[in-house]
Amino acid sequence: MKASFKSYGLTHFKDDLFLTMSGMIAFISSAFAKFGWGAALDKFGFHKSFAVILGIQTVVCLSLHHVASEKTAFLIWIVMTFICEGGYYVLFPPLASDIYGAS
Repeated sequence: MKASFKSYGLTHFKDDLFLTMSGMIAFISSAFAKFGWGAALDKFGFHKSFAVILGIQTVVCLSLHHVASEKTAFLIWIVMTFICEGGYYVLFPPLASDIYGAS
């Protein structure tokens, strides 16, 4: 989604500045949300944290087509998608360390 949100957005409205700003807001939100995903991982564990990410991303991806023509909703959906994608990068290194060992 990170590579194609702008192309997808251009099919619904022709506001390149808005799409660029949406990308900037989404990337910054994703960076800060990684701290939250790390805290969630520590508090709730991998399975619950991953279930939340999957649930959010499933709803967002299935409904993106229906909200894409509204700029505010599109921005929120793109931010949520980026936040979820960032969560995967936080959750999987500790899981791999648990499975394969730290060394």
